[in-house]
This record gives sequence, C-alpha cells and structure tokens, in this order.
Amino acid sequence: MSLEDAFITIFRQIASGFWSAIWFLVGLLGCIALVLVIISLLRLSKRRTQIALERRRREKLEITLDGAPLPPLARGLCDNCHEFFDKIYFLPAGSKLCPTCYRALHAT
Repeated sequence: MSLEDAFITIFRQIASGFWSAIWFLVGLLGCIALVLVIISLLRLSKRRTQIALERRRREKLEITLDGAPLPPLARGLCDNCHEFFDKIYFLPAGSKLCPTCYRALHAT
C-alpha cells in the first residue's frame, strides 16, 4: 500500500464520519423542532382551556348564591335610590334596582 492509498483511505474515513455527523445533526435538529411544536400545541391547548374556564366563571357570576339566575340587566333609573346606572336589574315584579340596592334587598 502506497502513501497515496493510505491518504485516500484516511480521507474516505474522515468524509464518511463527516456525513454521518451531518445526518446526526439534521436528525437532532428535527427532534428539537418536533419537541418545540409539541410544546407550542400544549401551550395553545392550555390557553384555550383557560379561556373556556374564564368564560364559564363569568357565566356563573350571573347566578345568585342560592342558584337562581339574576334578572336581566339594562341601563336605567333605580327605583330605590333614584340614580341612573349602566346596569339596572329588571325584576319580574316590575321594579328596577341598581346592583347595590339589589344586593341590599336580597341580603336580608
């Protein structure tokens, strides 16, 4: 075996190792990208769950402590304190109360 053949053999081994290292890095980057995509999807799913829970919590606020639904809201004049509010409860009996007067009436 000549010196030239030895250099060619060594060069082929180095080149073979180089391409193996390149493919290893490509595979590693692919795995990292896959993990990042999975993490992003999980975070998006968690955010959607949080939004749904917040929506349910807001809907639950429209129910009194005893489980009865709150009367409809609108803008108007309170029959009790005679002040104008953006949120007035329109009671089934026909009276209109602001949130403060409504809570005071139903607290007793």
